Amino acid sequence: MYIILWIYVLYAKGGESITNISAGLSQGTLWNATWDGFRYTMYNLVVVIPALAFVDRFKSRMESVIASIAAVLLVYGAATVIWLCFMAYYPKVIDMTVPWYEILKELGAGWVLAVYIFWIFYTLIETSLGMIYGIVRRVDAHLRVYGRGLTRSTEALLAGISILIAIVTAQVGLVALVAKGYGTMAYGFLLFYFLPLLIIGLIRLRNPEWRKEFWAKA
Repeated sequence: MYIILWIYVLYAKGGESITNISAGLSQGTLWNATWDGFRYTMYNLVVVIPALAFVDRFKSRMESVIASIAAVLLVYGAATVIWLCFMAYYPKVIDMTVPWYEILKELGAGWVLAVYIFWIFYTLIETSLGMIYGIVRRVDAHLRVYGRGLTRSTEALLAGISILIAIVTAQVGLVALVAKGYGTMAYGFLLFYFLPLLIIGLIRLRNPEWRKEFWAKA
């Protein structure tokens, strides 16, 4: 879907994108851009939490390194192309609530817009279900360390609570949620997830035997 969007928008507006980039259009300082990019990365770590449950499938450090490089190239390669597309509509793209929708609507790309709407809803549902399942599995695995576990009923209850929280927070509105909630969430992930993961990860790389029994259970 995104490849279709990229090709369509860059074919139609690639010239404007290059013109805006060449003109050096910008807002804020380099530090602002760097810090906003870091915060964007932090709050998107939410997708990493359930995914980390499956890293035990890596059989060597080299496999982990290759997977990390592939993930970075896919994520930030896509982000770079999206940035090129959005630069064709700078600066008004900043005020767009859902940029892709408004851009395709402005271009009069009916069939591309239909593809986008279908796939964005499909992807959101698929991703949300996967993340809820990943959270339930992580909670269950943690409880089993202490000789307990989730029943089918408590799994359903936890999934229901997750959906309810999502519905309540959605009432704030997308723009307000991104402007306020996502910033707070980014700092939370930095302090309680990213830094501990980085510190403990470096310690274990230097000393694989450090608290090995505990990490085997975790």
